[in-house]
Amino acid sequence: MPARIIDNFPQRTPFIGRDAEMGRVKAALDQLSDGTGAALLVGGQSGVGKSRFLAEAHAHAVTVGAQPLTGQAIVGGGARYQAWRDVLPALVSTTPLTDLEAGILMDIVPNISMLLGRYIPEATPISGTGQHQRLIETVVELFTRQTRPIVLCLDDLHWASESLDVLDSLLPLTQTRPLVIIGAYQSDERPELPARLPDMQHIPLAPFSSGEMSALCAAILGDDQPILQGLERITGGNAFFVVEFILALAEEAGGLAQALHAPLPDSLQAVEITDLLERRIGRLPAWGLPLLQLAAMTDRRIDLKIIDHALLVHPDLMESDSIEAWLDACAVAQLFEMSGDAWQFRHDTLRDEVIRHIAADSLPILHRAIAEAIESLYPDDRGRAEVLMTHWRLAGHPEKELHYTGMVIEWLLWTKGDYEQANRLTEYALTRLPEKDARRTHLLNHLSEIGWRTGDYAQTTTYGEQAVALGLRYKAYDKVGRGYSTLGIAARLQGDYAASEKHLNDSLAIHQKNNDDIEEANSLSNLGDLFVQMGEYDKAWRLYQRAVKIQKQRREHQSYAHNLHNLARVSKLRKDSKRAQRYLKDALDISQSLKHRYAIAVGQHALGVIMLADGEKLEARSWLQAALENFMLIRDQNSAALVRATLANAFPTDDAPPLEKLVE
Repeated sequence: MPARIIDNFPQRTPFIGRDAEMGRVKAALDQLSDGTGAALLVGGQSGVGKSRFLAEAHAHAVTVGAQPLTGQAIVGGGARYQAWRDVLPALVSTTPLTDLEAGILMDIVPNISMLLGRYIPEATPISGTGQHQRLIETVVELFTRQTRPIVLCLDDLHWASESLDVLDSLLPLTQTRPLVIIGAYQSDERPELPARLPDMQHIPLAPFSSGEMSALCAAILGDDQPILQGLERITGGNAFFVVEFILALAEEAGGLAQALHAPLPDSLQAVEITDLLERRIGRLPAWGLPLLQLAAMTDRRIDLKIIDHALLVHPDLMESDSIEAWLDACAVAQLFEMSGDAWQFRHDTLRDEVIRHIAADSLPILHRAIAEAIESLYPDDRGRAEVLMTHWRLAGHPEKELHYTGMVIEWLLWTKGDYEQANRLTEYALTRLPEKDARRTHLLNHLSEIGWRTGDYAQTTTYGEQAVALGLRYKAYDKVGRGYSTLGIAARLQGDYAASEKHLNDSLAIHQKNNDDIEEANSLSNLGDLFVQMGEYDKAWRLYQRAVKIQKQRREHQSYAHNLHNLARVSKLRKDSKRAQRYLKDALDISQSLKHRYAIAVGQHALGVIMLADGEKLEARSWLQAALENFMLIRDQNSAALVRATLANAFPTDDAPPLEKLVE
């Protein structure tokens, strides 16, 4: 396209219409001066103008003296908690944080040591959903400490997954803090999102009306009437389509001024948006296309680090040796625009069109180049495991794919607690391995564990027995030990105590032979659970004591605290309430040092219940109220209801279950 056309075409079109919708944003911003905010969710079809609406809201935030923050979820190319990765660094660098808090935030801000100017050790991991919850709680605390009003704009929330959990927990702050959150989502991709986020006020964006299209045409061309009728018929009021159509018309006529009075050419009479995007991509010189395709496969935003690395390893991706020349060519072709201090595709629809036209034989090469760049540039960022898994799969590299698939499965299973997705991904991973591959043992154990965690004991038995048999064949004895453990747990839960004891003793013997004392402690703990269920409290006591001795020595903090709870339970069953209280308080100290809110609340509740039974009602009430507050903070409504029932029974206000049942 002639450069002079681009010179006259606005890099960002003026904001048109949306008076009522933007009025709601301005009303929310006005609340900041009163110390409160609001949460708004803007939705509409692709191209209707959601991102432009967010940009205008961002500009208004600056005028009222708020700190504007922006984040974006990404389809297929994002890291874990992607929507928050551009948001948190600005807060982290200006907010005092302990080493523990900073270590927790490392899951979202991998370079936090550099931002803080000191070495930050990784936080002690927590199994189960506690680690995910601890991260969310720390993000909320980070926002709570801010003294300046904040306007947070989050785009493309229809692609978000775990990022929505963080958003959910932040929403209550908008009622008590000067915080306005404005999210945007594509309604045709995820129409149920407003129901998923009921605490956000929904603002639907409709296609442009005739009047709004007229105003947009006049703003770009200086007048509107000659083309308005055809524009409305062809574009249906889609803002992105309108701008693309005007741009195509200017190209056909030889300039913006000529476009105003030129008749509508035949080539644009029945044009589709995909036709216009193909024309746009075709304006880029051929030498720039491979790199454009690689950029499109990574993100809407242009990651120049990945581009640099890809060119270093695959110089044939671009004939020119100047990335600046490539960026200029993409800007002249109206493919890229500036967003802040970075380049990005003008619209996701344009990016999608680039990807759609990539030749099949080029896809593996591009996926490999991207995966290699991510591995090299972000070697310690475990949050990129999902995207690496996908790129290596599409690059046709099964070994690399399986490596990252394993990481994702373990995160789903032991951190997020998404057993359905973990099960699905593990079954897929098994299809990628030969029947006689020893690595299947680990995956079979995952499926066996998912079985007892979800109550599907038949699945536990089927896959646990397969894991044991395969592990014995290949002498993978650590995997055999885990297989026996899952079989033993499932048997206990079904009341088959003889089978459970045999499996768990087999597991214990294997781990002892392998000198794996951490797994030995886990087996001892599992046996303790069995004997508690059988009513043999003295045996359980001895087993838990052996487990905690190992776990304390090996600094297995979470497991140590868990077995202190078990010892407290057995102490209570042995009529030794004072010792039970000591164990619970020791466990509580550990949970607090880990910032494990759920474990803290469980410990507080247990202390309150035991003290009630011992007649220490005043102190019990204090512990129970603290437990209730913590369960409410993590939105555990079921546990909160149990604590309320305990309080209601001890301090009667309404009907509640008998106290004896609660103690049990």
